[in-house]
Amino acid sequence: MLESVSYAEALFEAASESQCLDETAKELQSVGAVLERRMSAFRNPGKTSRDHKRFFSETLDGKVNRITLRFLFLLADHRKLPLLPDIVRRYEGLVRKASGERWVRLSAAIELNEPILTEMKAYLIRRGLIEKETSHDQIFFESVLDRGLLGGFRAEYEGRMLDESLKTRLRAMRLESMRF
Repeated sequence: MLESVSYAEALFEAASESQCLDETAKELQSVGAVLERRMSAFRNPGKTSRDHKRFFSETLDGKVNRITLRFLFLLADHRKLPLLPDIVRRYEGLVRKASGERWVRLSAAIELNEPILTEMKAYLIRRGLIEKETSHDQIFFESVLDRGLLGGFRAEYEGRMLDESLKTRLRAMRLESMRF
């Protein structure tokens, strides 16, 4: 979501200026876990942003830095709290990138072991999804088991996706056959 990217980038900039990137990431993970359990309350149209801010003040004041708390207030004011899980994921990606880590989310229908991941890295470099590692950065994989893919894989990196799944290939073949 484009909105999530904008919020994550704004938070990254604020946390970077205050030199609390990692602290904010840890706090957001904790807060995000709590919010996911209570998300129905935050989606309740009867609850106002004032209600949400009061909840945050009562439960988090003094436990999180001021940037995290103000950011949650901002999301509450704009009724964007449901975006928090995606914002957190994108923020963490920005923090990792700033530290020289590059993460690729790799979904496949089978468990991926080290030899397969090594081959996948080479393939993704050849296809242009990722660049070769340098002495300043390192590529890591987040491996996700997705039996719905049937076979193949889906790779996501910095907002770009390469979908080489059997499911997608079958869908493309079906669409192509319908054209004739």
